This record gives sequence, C-alpha cells and structure tokens, in this order.
Amino acid sequence: MYGGGAQVPGVTTSTSVDPSLYRASPQDSFFRDLRENQSCVFCDSRLQIDGGEARCSNNHTFATCTSSGLAIMAPGVSRVCAVCQRRCLRHSELTKLAMEYLEQDPLSVPPSEDLCGACGGKFVS
Repeated sequence: MYGGGAQVPGVTTSTSVDPSLYRASPQDSFFRDLRENQSCVFCDSRLQIDGGEARCSNNHTFATCTSSGLAIMAPGVSRVCAVCQRRCLRHSELTKLAMEYLEQDPLSVPPSEDLCGACGGKFVS
C-alpha cells in the first residue's frame, strides 16, 4: 500500500478497475495543477501518476485518490471503497491541501461525493 509494501489484509487489496468505469469528478480538474507538481514526502522527488499509483524516481509508491488523482501520502486521510478497494481522500484533507498549496478559499473546494470516484461504490471507512 504505502511505500510499495504489501497490502493490509482485510483492509485493502490489489484490484484493477476497468477504465471505462472511471467517473470524472469536480476535484479532478480543481486539483490538476497540484497533482502535476506533487513531490514525494520522503525524498522530495517529483511524483509520476500511473493509474492508481504515484511513484517517485526513488521508487516510493503511493495510492492515488480516485476523485482528485492526488497521491495519498499519509495514513488516516482517506476512505476505502467497499467495491473496488481503492482510496479517496477525505474532504477535510482536500480542503487542507487546497488552502496550503493552491491558496484557495476552503469554500471553493468542490464538495466530496459519498461515492467512489473509480467505480461509484460506497466507502467502508
């Protein structure tokens, strides 16, 4: 899961999602600039997004948010989809990132949906 390690049994699994099921979200375009300039929290290298993962040149790997596409670089800031097991950043974390990196008013952050950005499923946490 984090750092390219093994999945956490009973919490996350490696699941591929059919790209045709991806649902574009308002967060996707809102966070585009931040997503394109994210850097690794461990080594400060630029992250490259590849599907459901973000990876730096030193091979540090992070799951990506299904709504915003941002790398999830801390524990406890995301939710897990009950259907596809992918992650989505919590709205409070998206608001924090918008204020810190985009200098946006917290009210300008598009509301988070109660559905997974990858498959439309509900979250278990």
